[in-house]
Amino acid sequence: GRFSGTVKVQNGRLLAGDREIKLEDALYLTTQVPAGDEPRASAVNALRLVNGEYWRVDLAGLSNESLIVRSPVLGERQVDMAAVQALEFVPEKTTRDMARPGTMYRVRGDPLPGSLLWIKERDVTVQSLLGALPLPRSSLVSYVVRARGTAPAVALDELCTTDGSLYHGRLALAGDRIVMQHAVWGEMTMDPGQVRYFSRASDRIRWLHTLQGKFEPGSALLTLLAAALLGRRCRRYPNYLHTTRKH
Repeated sequence: GRFSGTVKVQNGRLLAGDREIKLEDALYLTTQVPAGDEPRASAVNALRLVNGEYWRVDLAGLSNESLIVRSPVLGERQVDMAAVQALEFVPEKTTRDMARPGTMYRVRGDPLPGSLLWIKERDVTVQSLLGALPLPRSSLVSYVVRARGTAPAVALDELCTTDGSLYHGRLALAGDRIVMQHAVWGEMTMDPGQVRYFSRASDRIRWLHTLQGKFEPGSALLTLLAAALLGRRCRRYPNYLHTTRKH
């Protein structure tokens, strides 16, 4: 079923107008953030993970193969560098063609191959062919650790916040808030006004790389196409809810 109108979270329930929708029946929900509106993020930098997640965080340091990140909302965490795809020092200037693994992309000058040695408040040091080079943070755009990964093997719910962050985990409702259980951040509790959209994991949706050409006509392929179209639509229009059944 589809619903367009006032959708809210109240007393642990998802309400579409005067109708209650079970969270397990909800596939997609967009909030009242207008299409094309990109609210200013409170964190300066961003982190892109191999599993497709994208966090607006401050890149605070590097310690023993772990990246230290700080979120104004969620606090400080350490992330294993094996899970990191790219560090974005200026997300607004980062483009998809900045994709060569082990490369630092700068505001001016050619891309610089090398490995990260440390991250400090004012500079970032890269081990290059010329030795250890400290680079002013103001001169950096992004550093690519490795190539972009594939979709996670385990189907997880997806939550996009108004600062542009994208998280994977397990969604729930508590009081008038949306809750996600996350592998790194733990329990994330947010007001609906902090959420741009969420999509629920469903056994009706299959990732392309899991099909491998072994699908029956009318089953996984149609489901995948329908999910893609609905995903585009719900991200474009505010207050749009799609469910697994008619209500």
